[in-house]
Amino acid sequence: MVHDEVYHELDAKQLLEAFDLKYDGFSLEATEERKAILEEICKTLHREEFAVDCRERLREAGYINAAQYRFCLHYRADRLPDGNEDLVRATEEVGFNWFRR
Repeated sequence: MVHDEVYHELDAKQLLEAFDLKYDGFSLEATEERKAILEEICKTLHREEFAVDCRERLREAGYINAAQYRFCLHYRADRLPDGNEDLVRATEEVGFNWFRR
């Protein structure tokens, strides 16, 4: 793939500002099913204490924000690494080998 874009390194503040601008006003109803999925993912990735903190933040907000939606309901953060070996193999099959040095 060829393109004219240049990657710009953003610090955390700039990244959060860009995210807020893109997803301004996004909210999703926090149904019991969605809350259970979020809690399961938080527990799997970061243990019980983190899951408790996430559950409390969700209760306080009363809705699911864009980041929670994207990385828990749309893409399951606890399952994202599952396809890594297939991705590495596929890129190697087409001649890219930068993953293994």
